[in-house]
Formats: sequence, structure tokens, C-alpha cells
Amino acid sequence: MYEEADYRPLSALQHLIFCERQCALIHLEQQWEENRWTAEGRVLHERADSGRAERRGNLRIARSLALFSRRLGPSGIADVVELHRVDTENTRKTVIKAYQKRKLEEIEHPFLGEKTTIGLLFHLQATLLARHLRGDLDAYPPFTFR
Repeated sequence: MYEEADYRPLSALQHLIFCERQCALIHLEQQWEENRWTAEGRVLHERADSGRAERRGNLRIARSLALFSRRLGPSGIADVVELHRVDTENTRKTVIKAYQKRKLEEIEHPFLGEKTTIGLLFHLQATLLARHLRGDLDAYPPFTFR
């Protein structure tokens, strides 16, 4: 978990993907100069930076949406995010059916070394946590999907 003071700008990830040197100049060396292209981009971004939301039928468009993740550490502002409303009744049924099917899948538990179903993972992990809290296990073995 990251504290707010340790958050990293989401824009740094975008800069890193585009150009590692650009990322280093902006975020490490804090060197930034406005030029013709950045000025043009700033003008073109005025609508995205307005923060005004709009609706178009089942579509909601959010602008300048603040994002952060305490678990992963990035924070920033998303220019434009489209939020689509879906048919909740059919979607709910589809999700439940997919989850029930997934619970029946067998995997080998990495700590126990035994085959189990995904549906039993919550119970197994709770049991392992209880054993750790009672002192029967030195450390709690977390389960992560790969």
C-alpha cells in the first residue's frame, strides 16, 4: 500500500512508454520547455481539461477524472473516460454463470500441493490465515493467480 506522498504521476507512465529519455527529463530532471507542439497540444486539450461531463444515451463521458491506486501507487488525471451503461439483468446473469463455471475449475494449490477447485480457495485461504494467527504456521502463504 502506498501513502499519498509516495504516489507517482500517471503521466510518467505515459511518458516512459513514449520515450524513456522524455520521461527522465520531465520527471527526474524536471526540465520542461513549452514549444510550438506542446502549446498546440495544450490548446487542443482545453475541452478534455474542462472537467465537464456529458451524457449521450447510455454513454457518460467524464473529463479530467482523478484516478489513483493505493495498491499500485499511480495517480493522475485521465483526460476523457467513457462509461457505458449495460443491460444490468442480462449482464448480472452472464457474470453469475461465468463465476459459477469458474468456481468448478481445478487448480493445484501452490502451498498445499493439492488439487482443489477455485470455489474452495476462499475457504482454504481463510483456514491458512487462521492457522497462521494461531501460531501453527510461521507465515501466511498468500494465493495469487498467475
